[in-house]
Amino acid sequence: LLSAEYATPFTPQHSFQEPHPTEYFPLDEFCRALKLFPNLTLKFVSQLSLVTSGDYKVVEGVERNELGFSGYLVGPSQSRVPQQFWKERLRKPDKNGKTPPESGNPVSAKFVPIKDIAGPRSKFLTSLIDAAVATGNFTVFENPVVEVVLEHKWRTYARSKFLRNLWLDILMVVLITVDVLTYASDVSIDDIIYDTISNYVIPSTIGILWLYFAKAEVYQLYKADSLKDYFKDIWNVGDFLSLTPIAAGYGFRYSGLEFYSTTAFSFALPLTYLNALYYMQGFREPGKLVRMIIRIIANIRYFLIVLTVCMFGFAFAFFTLYKTAEAEKEATGTPVYGLESLFKSLFPPFFMMLGTFDPNEFEASLSPTATLILFVFFMLVMNVVMMNLLIAIMGDTFDQIQEYAMAEYLFCRASIILEFEIALSEKDKSNEEWFPTWLQVLVPTLDYERKEWDGRLRNLKRSIESMNDNVKKSTGEEVKMLKEDISSLQEKLEASEKLRAKEEKLRAKEMKQMKQMLNQLLKRGQRDQRS
Repeated sequence: LLSAEYATPFTPQHSFQEPHPTEYFPLDEFCRALKLFPNLTLKFVSQLSLVTSGDYKVVEGVERNELGFSGYLVGPSQSRVPQQFWKERLRKPDKNGKTPPESGNPVSAKFVPIKDIAGPRSKFLTSLIDAAVATGNFTVFENPVVEVVLEHKWRTYARSKFLRNLWLDILMVVLITVDVLTYASDVSIDDIIYDTISNYVIPSTIGILWLYFAKAEVYQLYKADSLKDYFKDIWNVGDFLSLTPIAAGYGFRYSGLEFYSTTAFSFALPLTYLNALYYMQGFREPGKLVRMIIRIIANIRYFLIVLTVCMFGFAFAFFTLYKTAEAEKEATGTPVYGLESLFKSLFPPFFMMLGTFDPNEFEASLSPTATLILFVFFMLVMNVVMMNLLIAIMGDTFDQIQEYAMAEYLFCRASIILEFEIALSEKDKSNEEWFPTWLQVLVPTLDYERKEWDGRLRNLKRSIESMNDNVKKSTGEEVKMLKEDISSLQEKLEASEKLRAKEEKLRAKEMKQMKQMLNQLLKRGQRDQRS
């Protein structure tokens, strides 16, 4: 299925009259391949192309505002290449029966050469997202076929549901903010309408909205394979963390526990606002930024572990120097913050990193000199080394993500579409406009050629990088083998030298023995002559 012989004919020049190779693919097996062989299959998907239709090549009459976020105008159809599809769809006569004059941008008519890729039982989008997450390769979402699928799903049903949830979430955030701030204030207005709105209308509306969003989360949890799979999505974690303190806050309020209610709402407000960033992913520029923030946070997680370990060490060291009763106050009598408990001692190092410290407090320690030396060492390690390392990591991550910011944004949009698609009923999935057998596409001719070349250049760049990696790897292996051969040869030479030295030593010993024997024979002969 994924061999090179199938990858070669994926060009826009492929004739629509002959079945495209991808039309023979069982879609279920293709989705299974995305799960079993994600790297290989994603490489295959990135080579897919739209196929030019045969009824006409260029059509006039598509205004720029009719094109979607990807620059495509997508239309569903139940037949593979319906004749006069776009002329009937776009050039409809007016009330007087007159066809409006053609004007606008030149476009090319194409279609997606995979049957049921957007069908009601298709798992293509789910499998593609899982494979991209597993491999960390999101560039596949810039493929024209994938963009067309996303454009169709977004335009037909996802956009309206997304905007509805966006406005409901904004309403919920505003009402919670107003309710918490007015309830916590000392405003007293003897007005029946005001009391009714503040005590009944606003909390009831918030409760209804809370149930609406909680129901969606429960349904997602039900559809997930496991609890771990559900919390794998950071936005599901955000939904849980924002909805839980809201429910706890109102529960404590109506139980008369004002302290716990206020504490719960103090956590609910920032978490609710942060969770609202989810809806920024539906818009291009904010979506790129939000995705970049998430990736940067994910990439510095190990750095944060190292930073926390270092902070714990310095915090305990400072706590040890201030822990005696005599060291609990400065010369002015003001308690030194962080000495009340071991837990509070973890916060002064964090304040020091932000530049909030008083050198006069060092005099209240057991050893001001030791405290000063420890403080200097702390500033060098934390503010100089660790903070510059953090900046370097974030800068490197930013450069990596910026190159593929559009792909990251499209991945976010695909995740949003999938979230709404999971919640659709069987009746909605039977809608042929939403879930057609084939997808017809109109693309601006010049834009498509530019995007196609951009995709080819990006693929060429990745191929060159892959070839460089392979060359480096093979060269490294050859150098390693050469070093091993040289090392083996050196060992043999050393063994040969040792053997030669041993032979020469033995030969010298034998020569010495022979010389001694000859001398003895010579002396014996001389004695015999004398006798």
